[in-house]
Amino acid sequence: MAHVEAGLRTYDNRAPWPEEGHRRIVGAIADLHFAPSEMAAANLVREGVAPDRIFLTGNTGIDALYWARSQPRQTAAPPEGQRRIVITTHRRESIPDGIGSIFNAVRQLASLYPDVQFQLVRHPSPPVIRMIQQTLNGTRPRNVEVLAPCSYIPFTHMLADSYLIVTDSGGIQEEAPALGKPLLVVNRRTEREEPLRAGTSNLVGTDQNDIVAAVAALLEDPVHYAHMANRHDPYGDGLAGERIVKVLGEVMAPSVGTEFRR
Repeated sequence: MAHVEAGLRTYDNRAPWPEEGHRRIVGAIADLHFAPSEMAAANLVREGVAPDRIFLTGNTGIDALYWARSQPRQTAAPPEGQRRIVITTHRRESIPDGIGSIFNAVRQLASLYPDVQFQLVRHPSPPVIRMIQQTLNGTRPRNVEVLAPCSYIPFTHMLADSYLIVTDSGGIQEEAPALGKPLLVVNRRTEREEPLRAGTSNLVGTDQNDIVAAVAALLEDPVHYAHMANRHDPYGDGLAGERIVKVLGEVMAPSVGTEFRR
């Protein structure tokens, strides 16, 4: 068994739930561990995984991001100079109170910054939809768009067009630094600490006041924004899939037998 995206950890089975538990279960029985980052690989070593079973490949999600960004646009680019903030949220552990607080923060920010466009991408989860209806329907500010889920290519262009990103999505936490977009993580834990350590991400949680303050700082402080908009690639260079295929080819080749080799 080979585990792609191996070694991501919060060491809290309740956050993210159920992903953290699933990863640790799969990690316990996997034969090959394809780690997306050096920190993920180090987690596996600490857990007792043999180093020769760990392969630092990067994440295939970044491969997909670079491919999608190379495809033609399917939607128009935003007007020059317009600042757009993309928001996504869906974590089970944040339902209902945390997500309600996030949406209330969006409403407050939209009133404070009427020249900024807020794009909330609606997750198809019924509890999330209900929270949107309770907090943002009716008298929603004109600069708040609630968007239906879209396919991957236009979504990556939406991220690339954004001024900053507010999310609890694990995948977007990897994509944002590769796009050079400041990232605010609206969750109490994250298994992706590399952007935090690089200063391009901020773990703000789900408190309404904390979210408003973090977004306001990025909108009002150009120096702070420039620091967080520093593009970097902690999760790979777009070649993770090729590295994984190479390792699998070596392992499965008849000449290799039952032994693993790099």
